[in-house]
Amino acid sequence: MKSADTNPLTVLGLAMGFEERGLSAQHEAMLACADHICGFPATLALLKKLPQTQTLIHKLLPLTLPLAACMSDLEEKRSQGQKIVCVAGGDPLFYGLGSTLTRYFPPEMLQILPAPSSLQLACARLALPVHEVDMLSLHGRQATIALSQALLTQKHLCLLLDDQHTAASVARFLLSKGCHNYRLHIFCDLGRSRERAWHLSPEEASELELTGSVTVILECTEKHPRPYLGLEQEDIVDNMGYASSLSVRATALALLAVQPEDTIWDIGSGSGAVALEAASLARQGAVYAVEAQSDRASAIVRRAQKLGACHLEVIQGSAPDCLEDLPAPHKIFVGGGLSQDHGQKLLTALCQRLQPGGRLVISCVLFSSFQTCLNTLKTLRWPLRILQVQSSQARPLAHDLHFQAENPVFLLCAQRKA
Repeated sequence: MKSADTNPLTVLGLAMGFEERGLSAQHEAMLACADHICGFPATLALLKKLPQTQTLIHKLLPLTLPLAACMSDLEEKRSQGQKIVCVAGGDPLFYGLGSTLTRYFPPEMLQILPAPSSLQLACARLALPVHEVDMLSLHGRQATIALSQALLTQKHLCLLLDDQHTAASVARFLLSKGCHNYRLHIFCDLGRSRERAWHLSPEEASELELTGSVTVILECTEKHPRPYLGLEQEDIVDNMGYASSLSVRATALALLAVQPEDTIWDIGSGSGAVALEAASLARQGAVYAVEAQSDRASAIVRRAQKLGACHLEVIQGSAPDCLEDLPAPHKIFVGGGLSQDHGQKLLTALCQRLQPGGRLVISCVLFSSFQTCLNTLKTLRWPLRILQVQSSQARPLAHDLHFQAENPVFLLCAQRKA
């Protein structure tokens, strides 16, 4: 470990509500000794409200975009021996200024002095051990995917929200995913005299509109089932009494080689069985089940809710027209839709959207579909594997068992060149 710098940047965490209670004597002394007091404009605006800091206003140095220019200026002042104190609310390393500074300065140039974070304060209000709570900031993020992935753990979850992602929108999202096993502990303006708290079900919280600084703890009140490999037939039989074969699903998923962070498309999803089992493997990714028939799509939604597959999104529509707005996939499984006249068009569109190095697995029952896929994939000159899967299941017969053969299925696995 390198020795500490003789003139480090001091990053001072100020307690939530410091603008009302004032600064401690220690913090006041540190700011008085500084040549420059820097921070984001919102924090400096609160600091200027204090009578203690009126003589320090000339030292304030706002951090503005582009940050790289500000960081170069700080380093120049620091290298000249000037004392710099950076101020931030709460713990500077908790989605704060300290985290930003670590991208520009090595550890030995930083002295971090934290105050309690909003996560710590919220957990303290609930007497909830902090180490039992996962953390997710929705600031500037794709909330649907990030929140879905976090909910899969079924742990308590602390959320940092912004104007686009509110407590009410989170509650409505929980309801849309069938996640009734959460209670929302909503804290507004933590640490301040106007602090308020609500402890609500998703139904109750869905109508609550708040302004100000909001922190939410999602308390998981009951563990629900989660998606898994080898789904029971009663969980995946569609409205026509059909469910894909366990042996075919297992082989297809093995050929897909699903990784935890993959984005997966299941085209012609049918009962949704492949998408649901893929969801058990891609827990940090996203799964899209695409199904043209509305009744089947609705049934997949219900199965996903029952099995807790929060990160499985059902797209009701005809491919490839409904795929335009979806993120490019790492893996694609095609279980249906290639026997029609537009089969070649669909397959070509899927190959174009597949990410470099990604895999495409196609299940064909009809020989005409198999021939269409084979001819199209050969023109791409991608590495290609072809398997025929045929299994038999034991059935009762005359006080004994016999094995009844299932229909053979062709599986084609193509991999796009990286």
